[in-house]
Amino acid sequence: MKRLLLELGGKGAVIVRHDADLDAVLTAVTRTWTVHAGQVCLTPARLLVDRTVHDELVQRLLDRLATLTYGDPRDPDTDVVPVISAVQRDRVASLVASARAEGATVHQAENIPDHGYFHPATLVTDCRPDQTVMQEEAFGPVLCVMPTASDAEAIEVANSTRYGLTDYIFTRDADAAKAIAAQLRSAQVGVNTVARHPDLPFGGNRASGLGRSGGTYALDTYTNLQAIAVREGTV
Repeated sequence: MKRLLLELGGKGAVIVRHDADLDAVLTAVTRTWTVHAGQVCLTPARLLVDRTVHDELVQRLLDRLATLTYGDPRDPDTDVVPVISAVQRDRVASLVASARAEGATVHQAENIPDHGYFHPATLVTDCRPDQTVMQEEAFGPVLCVMPTASDAEAIEVANSTRYGLTDYIFTRDADAAKAIAAQLRSAQVGVNTVARHPDLPFGGNRASGLGRSGGTYALDTYTNLQAIAVREGTV
């Protein structure tokens, strides 16, 4: 039989606790808009923010949204690049339209180029877990934000999609990070980082895939195991 390793999509949650470094959070989640215009499986797409720091972080995101530069990906001054096709651009636009229809507030950058498959970087606030934009992978420059009242609520919302690829936690409390990570259903969890470690296994749980690549774990996919059972005392 053909060996099968599937690394599929995700809807990464970023849990921002009350004690998080908001500068680090802002840098990390801006990747949703800037790195390949969100066309990355690891994209931090859902921002679950403690109510005590929610408004401040949203304002920082709005300020950043207004400064993004759109253009050629070969230009080092470019922040946001086009998506891969007109079909994908329209699909992302449809998902954003559903967010408006389902009661969310949509903030988008202006001065988008009139050529190429550009979709404006989008910040969606006033989100609820059941909204389509919170459940479906955009694979585009769309970041959703929802306030949370506790770690327990943030964990519940993080686990509410059918995906299980990569989630993130931002906190200064190491014990809290370990406790939260243990309750997340994703295959990878980043603590105060969105970087992927090359030596660790990488893959997806649930609808995010089968198997693991990365480091020596990738060898398991290509290894045949043989079990030998010997009756005791016969050899």
